[in-house]
Amino acid sequence: MRKTTLFFVISISSFLLSSCGKPGKSEIEKMKKELINIDIAFSNYSEKNGMNEAFINYVADDGVLLRPYSKPIVGKDNVTALLNKNKGKKKRLNITLKWEPQYADIAASGDLGFTYGIYTLSVSTDDGNSESEFGTYVTIWKKDKDGNWKYALDTGNEGLEPRKEKKNNK
Repeated sequence: MRKTTLFFVISISSFLLSSCGKPGKSEIEKMKKELINIDIAFSNYSEKNGMNEAFINYVADDGVLLRPYSKPIVGKDNVTALLNKNKGKKKRLNITLKWEPQYADIAASGDLGFTYGIYTLSVSTDDGNSESEFGTYVTIWKKDKDGNWKYALDTGNEGLEPRKEKKNNK
C-alpha cells in the first residue's frame, strides 16, 4: 500500500511541476496577440488622453525612455517629471501621437516581450497649420508584479518619409 501511495504522490508532483514550467507554443502565440492588443490600447490611450499621459500610464516603475538628443530617462518618477514639465503652461501646439504595431514576440518565460511598428506624430498650431511626421518604434514590455504589461524601454526613429525622386540633370 505504501509503494502505491508513494508512486501516486510522485506522479502527481511530477505532473504539477511540469505544468508550472514555461508556457507552451499556443500559449506564447496567445500572449503575442495580447501584447499587440496592449500596444494598440497604449496608442489609443495616447490619441484620446495625450501622448504624455499615455507614456506615464504605461511605464514600468524602472522603465526607460530613449529620445533623440537626450540621455536615457530612467524610472517612472523621472519619466513623469519630464513629461509633466510643461503641464499647465499655455498650449501653442496640439500634438497627437499614434502608432500601429507590426509585430510582437514573447520570451519563453512569458513575462518579457517586444513590439515594433510605425508611428505618426501630428502637430497643429493654434493658427490651423499642421504637419505630420512618420517613423518607426520599438517597445520592450515586461509584466509587473500584478501581471500587467508595462513598457520597460521605448524608443523611436524619425524619418519614415516617402523617398523623393532625384531629378536627373542630363
